[in-house]
Amino acid sequence: MKVYIDTSVINGLLADDAPEIQEKTKRFFARVSGHELAVYISGTVVAEIEATPNRQRRIDLLGILERYPFHILDVTEDALQLAHEYMARGIIPLRSRADTLHIAVASVYGIEALVSWNFKHIVKHKTRLLANAVNGEKGYGQVDLCTPEEI
Repeated sequence: MKVYIDTSVINGLLADDAPEIQEKTKRFFARVSGHELAVYISGTVVAEIEATPNRQRRIDLLGILERYPFHILDVTEDALQLAHEYMARGIIPLRSRADTLHIAVASVYGIEALVSWNFKHIVKHKTRLLANAVNGEKGYGQVDLCTPEEI
């Protein structure tokens, strides 16, 4: 199964302050290590990690990128346009552009599921319905927005 993960899932491996999320994320990555899942990220994920203000945290997150077999997808013009459409329709606020890009990249590349711990903008019923409605209008398939434990 092909899945796109956002930065929150990678951060979940280091979530010492949220042991339940950390444990669920570790189980997810065990499946990645076992090649049960093909995991995709985009340049947006890499940019978010590189912008992490805490130096040690940034180093740890970059180490995770090296440790697992991630496929890195380009943020295409089509993805940028689709992300803009999500924002223009108020599905996700303008200040959360990266969140729209995660959904758009997964949609444009035909990834089955976007896996996230972001309950504020991504893993929520409204976003799932409205983003997939836009996807259908624009000729893209549906993308499931879910947590690591749902995969």
